Amino acid sequence: MNNKRGSFTVYACVIATAMAILIFALISSARSMYVEGIVLALGRLHSSAILGEYDLELYDRYGLLAFYGNDALTTKKIEILSGYTFDEKPYIDYEVSDIDLFSYSLADQNVLLDQIKLCGVEDLAVSVLGSTSKYLGTSSETETTSDRKIVSERVIRFLPSYGRIESGIIDSITSVFKSVGSPKDLILTGTDAYLINKYIGAKFGDRRNIPDPAKSFLLYEREYIVSGKYSDEENLRAVKRKIIAMREIANMLFLESDKKMRAEATAIGEILTLGYAGEAGAQVVMATWAYLESLNDYELLINGKKVEGIKDHLSWAIDKESILNGWNGDYIDMHNPDGDTYSDYLDLMTYMTGQDTKLLRIMDLIQLNLRYYYRSDFLISEHYTGLEYSLMVNDKEYTFSDSYGGR
Repeated sequence: MNNKRGSFTVYACVIATAMAILIFALISSARSMYVEGIVLALGRLHSSAILGEYDLELYDRYGLLAFYGNDALTTKKIEILSGYTFDEKPYIDYEVSDIDLFSYSLADQNVLLDQIKLCGVEDLAVSVLGSTSKYLGTSSETETTSDRKIVSERVIRFLPSYGRIESGIIDSITSVFKSVGSPKDLILTGTDAYLINKYIGAKFGDRRNIPDPAKSFLLYEREYIVSGKYSDEENLRAVKRKIIAMREIANMLFLESDKKMRAEATAIGEILTLGYAGEAGAQVVMATWAYLESLNDYELLINGKKVEGIKDHLSWAIDKESILNGWNGDYIDMHNPDGDTYSDYLDLMTYMTGQDTKLLRIMDLIQLNLRYYYRSDFLISEHYTGLEYSLMVNDKEYTFSDSYGGR
């Protein structure tokens, strides 16, 4: 009888121990599931909280979503957020590790391009409809010149484009200009270059559309994107040379293809050389004539007029007397109802500029302007469009990533 009682006691102890182990396992499993559920939910919430700190001025002016930070600062913020939940739970050990902001840096051309694409239908519509943002002025016939320049070597060295060299774009522009003639016809819609052009037109000013001087360091911003010089005067002068070079090509095409104009050029050549120059003299006269017409074209464009891509007799302005007696520099307006504007030529030059160069110079202008009136220590390289980090909780690693959108 005693043996049976002892056996029952042992059996009961085994059952009780097994039940205790099972209950402990269930509690441990439930706790692990509970902890994992909290970690997964809060990990995403913490990354969203970081994204919620985006720079309001950067977004308001340029439509770009990015937050200020660095690895140490962002890690500290996530630790603080995690501490609100985990610090009072002794059964949870946690550590923030392996944070990655670099892949989301706004100083990366691909990241900036994604942000431009995501900038919003409203901003792109404003550009397409020809309106300007609140930071841009309006076109005017009045003379507006700027002597602004970047003189600080420290500011120059911190520009995102510093040390990058863009090869000339005149050859690539004129080669296609010969076959088409009009800047608008050369720009392919739907491409990344087209979207970047629309963004530039909506966010940056130029010689004919001066931005708010109180909130823009350089006033000829689109000229800067094309030329990359450190003064408004140099950028305007560089754009002038490019426009004149393009117009010379188009004007020479007209002179060479029109029998009447060739005959007049030959006659002028004979007058100037007493009949000894022949065809060579005619070529010199046509080159001079095309150049003078190009100078007049530029003056028309910069004063808000239109210039036809490939001209005809009705739109040609410089007469043969100007070649014989000299041109006084006052532009001659033939009142062309059709044609291209100064903005159209800037669009073409921007479109033909290398994509990386354009994006870097967009960064330059954003950084210059925001340092100028908003925050003197603003750097594009310290702003990010997303983050990725790992959270070690009870020796298990969880990885989270979030961004405002893009690749």
